[in-house]
Amino acid sequence: MKLIVVILVVVSGSYAQTMSPSAEKWFEDKVHPFLSKCICASGADEAVVLEWLNSQKFPNNACLKCFIKCILISSDLIYGDGTVNYLTRRSPEISIVRIKSCDNQTVYETDLCQRAYDIDKCIRM
Repeated sequence: MKLIVVILVVVSGSYAQTMSPSAEKWFEDKVHPFLSKCICASGADEAVVLEWLNSQKFPNNACLKCFIKCILISSDLIYGDGTVNYLTRRSPEISIVRIKSCDNQTVYETDLCQRAYDIDKCIRM
Protein backbone atom coordinates (compact mmCIF):
# COMPACT_ATOMS: atom_id res chain seq x y z
CA MET A 1 0.00 0.00 0.00
CA LYS A 2 2.87 2.38 0.78
CA LEU A 3 4.29 1.74 -2.69
CA ILE A 4 1.04 2.80 -4.35
CA VAL A 5 0.84 6.00 -2.29
CA VAL A 6 4.46 6.89 -3.03
CA ILE A 7 4.03 6.29 -6.74
CA LEU A 8 0.78 8.26 -6.89
CA VAL A 9 2.34 11.26 -5.16
CA VAL A 10 5.50 11.15 -7.24
CA VAL A 11 3.69 10.64 -10.55
CA SER A 12 1.18 13.38 -9.84
CA GLY A 13 3.91 15.82 -8.89
CA SER A 14 6.16 15.08 -11.83
CA TYR A 15 3.50 15.16 -14.52
CA ALA A 16 1.93 18.30 -13.10
CA GLN A 17 5.09 20.15 -14.12
CA THR A 18 5.12 19.03 -17.76
CA MET A 19 1.56 18.10 -18.74
CA SER A 20 -1.68 20.00 -18.83
CA PRO A 21 -4.23 19.16 -16.15
CA SER A 22 -6.32 17.19 -18.65
CA ALA A 23 -3.32 15.12 -19.78
CA GLU A 24 -2.30 14.54 -16.17
CA LYS A 25 -5.82 13.34 -15.33
CA TRP A 26 -5.84 11.10 -18.40
CA PHE A 27 -2.49 9.60 -17.43
CA GLU A 28 -3.58 9.01 -13.83
CA ASP A 29 -6.84 7.39 -14.91
CA LYS A 30 -5.08 5.08 -17.37
CA VAL A 31 -1.96 4.06 -15.44
CA HIS A 32 -2.58 4.22 -11.70
CA PRO A 33 -4.90 1.22 -11.45
CA PHE A 34 -2.12 -1.00 -12.83
CA LEU A 35 1.07 0.20 -11.11
CA SER A 36 1.23 -2.40 -8.34
CA LYS A 37 0.05 -5.21 -10.62
CA CYS A 38 2.69 -4.42 -13.23
CA ILE A 39 5.53 -3.94 -10.76
CA CYS A 40 4.75 -7.35 -9.27
CA ALA A 41 4.24 -9.06 -12.63
CA SER A 42 7.43 -7.72 -14.18
CA GLY A 43 9.72 -7.84 -11.17
CA ALA A 44 10.71 -4.25 -11.91
CA ASP A 45 12.67 -2.41 -9.25
CA GLU A 46 10.59 0.33 -7.65
CA ALA A 47 13.44 2.84 -7.93
CA VAL A 48 13.79 2.19 -11.67
CA VAL A 49 10.02 2.56 -12.16
CA LEU A 50 10.00 5.83 -10.22
CA GLU A 51 12.88 7.15 -12.31
CA TRP A 52 10.94 6.23 -15.47
CA LEU A 53 7.82 7.94 -14.12
CA ASN A 54 9.53 11.03 -12.71
CA SER A 55 12.30 11.72 -15.17
CA GLN A 56 11.21 9.86 -18.29
CA LYS A 57 14.47 7.93 -18.13
CA PHE A 58 14.60 4.73 -20.14
CA PRO A 59 17.47 2.59 -18.86
CA ASN A 60 18.20 -0.64 -20.71
CA ASN A 61 16.48 -2.76 -18.05
CA ALA A 62 14.58 -5.93 -18.99
CA CYS A 63 12.19 -5.75 -16.02
CA LEU A 64 11.34 -2.10 -16.74
CA LYS A 65 10.63 -3.00 -20.36
CA CYS A 66 8.20 -5.71 -19.25
CA PHE A 67 6.69 -3.31 -16.70
CA ILE A 68 5.97 -0.85 -19.52
CA LYS A 69 4.47 -3.67 -21.61
CA CYS A 70 2.19 -4.57 -18.71
CA ILE A 71 1.15 -0.92 -18.23
CA LEU A 72 0.43 -0.38 -21.95
CA ILE A 73 -1.53 -3.63 -22.31
CA SER A 74 -3.43 -3.18 -19.04
CA SER A 75 -4.42 0.35 -19.98
CA ASP A 76 -5.54 -0.77 -23.47
CA LEU A 77 -2.92 1.31 -25.26
CA ILE A 78 -1.51 -1.77 -26.99
CA TYR A 79 -2.94 -5.23 -27.54
CA GLY A 80 -1.42 -8.39 -26.09
CA ASP A 81 0.41 -9.05 -29.37
CA GLY A 82 2.13 -5.64 -29.18
CA THR A 83 0.10 -3.85 -31.84
CA VAL A 84 -1.03 -0.32 -31.02
CA ASN A 85 -4.69 0.08 -30.15
CA TYR A 86 -5.74 3.07 -32.22
CA LEU A 87 -9.31 2.84 -30.94
CA THR A 88 -8.61 3.67 -27.30
CA ARG A 89 -9.08 7.24 -26.15
CA ARG A 90 -5.80 9.14 -25.85
CA SER A 91 -4.60 12.37 -24.37
CA PRO A 92 -5.31 15.18 -26.85
CA GLU A 93 -1.69 16.31 -26.44
CA ILE A 94 -0.39 13.19 -28.20
CA SER A 95 -1.12 13.27 -31.91
CA ILE A 96 -2.17 10.18 -33.81
CA VAL A 97 0.55 11.03 -36.36
CA ARG A 98 3.22 10.71 -33.65
CA ILE A 99 1.73 7.45 -32.40
CA LYS A 100 1.66 6.00 -35.92
CA SER A 101 5.24 7.09 -36.51
CA CYS A 102 6.39 5.38 -33.30
CA ASP A 103 4.35 2.29 -34.17
CA ASN A 104 5.94 2.12 -37.63
CA GLN A 105 9.46 2.50 -36.19
CA THR A 106 8.96 -0.56 -33.97
CA VAL A 107 6.82 -2.76 -36.21
CA TYR A 108 9.53 -5.40 -36.77
CA GLU A 109 10.45 -5.82 -33.10
CA THR A 110 9.42 -9.33 -32.00
CA ASP A 111 10.20 -8.98 -28.27
CA LEU A 112 6.95 -7.55 -26.87
CA CYS A 113 8.65 -5.99 -23.85
CA GLN A 114 11.18 -4.26 -26.10
CA ARG A 115 8.44 -3.11 -28.52
CA ALA A 116 6.36 -1.59 -25.71
CA TYR A 117 9.47 0.12 -24.31
CA ASP A 118 10.42 1.49 -27.74
CA ILE A 119 6.90 2.75 -28.45
CA ASP A 120 6.63 4.45 -25.06
CA LYS A 121 10.09 5.99 -25.35
CA CYS A 122 9.34 7.27 -28.84
CA ILE A 123 6.04 8.85 -27.82
CA ARG A 124 7.25 10.39 -24.57
CA MET A 125 10.68 11.67 -25.66
